[in-house]
Amino acid sequence: MKTHTTLPALRPSLGPRCPARFVRTGWAAARALAVAWVMTAVWPQSAARAQSFPPPSGEPTTESSPGTPPAPAEAREPTPRELGIQALQLYRMKDYRPAIRTAQKALEARPDQAEANLVMGAILALDNRGREAFPYLDRYTKSEAGRNDYQGYEILGDLFLKSNHNRMARDRFAEALARAPARERDEPIKARVQIKLAEALSGLAQHEQAIETARQAIADVPDSADYHWQLARIMARADRVPDAIVEMETAIRLLNADVQREFTKAQHDPEAEGALSKLQLTNEVYDMLQRTMLLAISRNPPDTADLYANVSRTLGEQANVERQIKLHEALAAAREAVKTNSKSPALWLNQAEREFAVGMGAAARKSLDEVFKLDPANAGAKRLLAQIEPNARPTTTTDASDQRP
Repeated sequence: MKTHTTLPALRPSLGPRCPARFVRTGWAAARALAVAWVMTAVWPQSAARAQSFPPPSGEPTTESSPGTPPAPAEAREPTPRELGIQALQLYRMKDYRPAIRTAQKALEARPDQAEANLVMGAILALDNRGREAFPYLDRYTKSEAGRNDYQGYEILGDLFLKSNHNRMARDRFAEALARAPARERDEPIKARVQIKLAEALSGLAQHEQAIETARQAIADVPDSADYHWQLARIMARADRVPDAIVEMETAIRLLNADVQREFTKAQHDPEAEGALSKLQLTNEVYDMLQRTMLLAISRNPPDTADLYANVSRTLGEQANVERQIKLHEALAAAREAVKTNSKSPALWLNQAEREFAVGMGAAARKSLDEVFKLDPANAGAKRLLAQIEPNARPTTTTDASDQRP
């Protein structure tokens, strides 16, 4: 076998400690010896040097041997503040049960955690558990994060207002107003606090200041039926009857527009139920409007005849509102029935009839499609379809399959 007498190319790479016998052996033996020498002399030193340097940025330090994947890092427990912020995010999404659990976990670790105290107080207040909410909100408003935040003061004001502690409510709303931004997440925060402050002032018989404060809120949100309704009640308490009547009629006009928007929304979203609450508020405004008009009549103004005519008009309008309320309540019950048993063509037909009765033709058409899927020959559904779309024909499962390419 031909042998190599010298291996000059290997020496520089192996360094000065390369054994002399490397040069006198054949290539195969040299290679075996080189590998053995590198494993016993060079590799341990290289590995030791490598361990003395920090890992590249972003890479975890590991004690594992070369070639093995690093052990997974242990999951870090969130801090109380991180839990509090997470609870606040859940609260803002109206996901209240997880928000409470997360806030409680934060408070177990740190009872003074600000955001967790705010969440607990706010949710308890929503649940009409004001006595339990007070300690949480009090801790929040005294915390570094809460003392300059409007939220804790506003919720405390709400609780005092509900319990008819108007002076305490006024003071808390004043604190909230001093800290409130004009808007936050598309909500008119300052105007919202102002209208609540106006109610507390009215409860203290500070009527002129209450009216001025309410008008400031309305200047920022002129299309709010709720704000005009609130101002009307404040004016009625101040015995400013003609002004109160004007504000009530404005509130009714805006509520009618709100109801129409809710109808449109419900055509495409069966879960939308805002129309019923708007109708109920409209009915409440009509009740007070008629009482206020009759009060004006009792004072024998010169235009008594016009007031009687207005009472007659509003009674007729209210009768229609009350009918709409009953129809929407019937629709809500029909939808609950379908949720209970979605395989019944009779229940789907009942829902379609209720939707058509309140003017939701598009929603009724979708409900009829469900009827025809279950019972293509349903006579009642065909009659209702003829009223909704005179030239339409039932859409069945077979029709849908025929349209596929």
